[in-house]
Amino acid sequence: MIDRLEVVEGSWEEAPGKYDLIFSNLVASLLLRTGMKIPEHLKKEGRVVISGFSAEQTGAMEDFFAPMGLEAIERETESGWGCLVLRAKRS
Repeated sequence: MIDRLEVVEGSWEEAPGKYDLIFSNLVASLLLRTGMKIPEHLKKEGRVVISGFSAEQTGAMEDFFAPMGLEAIERETESGWGCLVLRAKRS
């Protein structure tokens, strides 16, 4: 049960702390520039939803986040756009 929901919008400087859910709807070039900050802002059991890139870039997005310890647990495409749900890799 969620007893509190806080929505924070903006750059990483405007959203300090760790979160249960991070949603990022950015084109691939912006995700590649700013996405390395995602793991440090994600709680241990948290999830990340990334979208805004083309369906053809889905594999590249997975490859980008894998070395940071994030794995895709869901993949979706619609009308040529891609979306991934990521979580911290389980050991």
